[in-house]
Amino acid sequence: MKRFLKFALIISAFVLSLALAGCGDISIDGGITAENTVSLKYTLAFNDLDRDSDNYTELKDYLDELKDNWEDMDFESKLVKEDNSLILECTMSQECESREQAFEALYGFMTNEISVFDNVEYSYVQGFYQEDYTISGKIDISDIVDSSITSKYPAHIMSSIDEFYKNSTFEISFSLPYNDSDTTGEVVQKAFSKEVSFDNQTEFEFTGIIKNFENAEHERQINSEKADYEKKILISAIASAVLLIALLVIIILKVKKGKKQKEEGEEPVKLTAEEKAQKKEEAKAAKAKAKEEKAKAKEEGEEPVKLTAEEKAQKKEEAKAAKAKAKEEKAKAKEEANAAKAKAKEEKAKAEAEAEKAKAEAEKAAAEEKTEE
Repeated sequence: MKRFLKFALIISAFVLSLALAGCGDISIDGGITAENTVSLKYTLAFNDLDRDSDNYTELKDYLDELKDNWEDMDFESKLVKEDNSLILECTMSQECESREQAFEALYGFMTNEISVFDNVEYSYVQGFYQEDYTISGKIDISDIVDSSITSKYPAHIMSSIDEFYKNSTFEISFSLPYNDSDTTGEVVQKAFSKEVSFDNQTEFEFTGIIKNFENAEHERQINSEKADYEKKILISAIASAVLLIALLVIIILKVKKGKKQKEEGEEPVKLTAEEKAQKKEEAKAAKAKAKEEKAKAKEEGEEPVKLTAEEKAQKKEEAKAAKAKAKEEKAKAKEEANAAKAKAKEEKAKAEAEAEKAKAEAEKAAAEEKTEE
């Protein structure tokens, strides 16, 4: 490729030397589409030509020949004739199944034996969250007109070649897939470009990223569900702990209450069979009376008396007072029962002592009577 590119520039400058009005634009356009189609296109555009000049015809014939040479090297080539311009376009392309294969193919285009690029390097790393790529290299056409060429042509021709360079441009540009947070996840084409110097070595490096928002969103969702699950587990654990503590408190309170009652020596009041029967008869009589009063009220068409809030409060206070009085009487009865029990125990002990004493006296009297006999 370098051989053909150099030859094109030198010959075009030579045939344009008489006109001195010509200029040229050289461009190399590469790219990878979102569908993983790879392309590399070389364009030689010569402008401001005099179509009536023999030089124009010679230049066109040469570009036709160059077009045929590129086609033999598997390029798709065409020569466009527009007004006072001649444009030669030569393109090489390839469809790939994956983006990784596409970058590998582009690297192959840039490093084959007909490439104008030198020291080409590329890196393509496909990760879970994003793809990173870098393409770098250099182009050096500073020696396009070396001493072997300058020695063959007169000074005024070489001056025309220098003038041609001054009025011409050389640019490389690449369109590569790219996205970030600003593209809302859609893969777009990002343009990279670099102007090539005719006098010095030109280095370039193009870097980009392609984020995988679907994988990132999927992991975010998984983490969110995991966090929700862990939160539910934590809440359940806290609830279980609270319930356990509540049960322990209840058990402790019951144990303390039982212990206190045992220490105070309180025993439930036990009713005799006669007292139980009396209570039962009283409850039965109260129930019969209530039933009788209800039937009487029904016959007379009476409705249940509805108490006011004040009367309800009064009733409540009376019930409370009655309950307190009953408790007090119960405590008093218990106290009296305990006292009676103690007194009975004391009298029992006294009786036993007197019985022992009487027995002893009887035995003594019997012994004395036996002695007298």
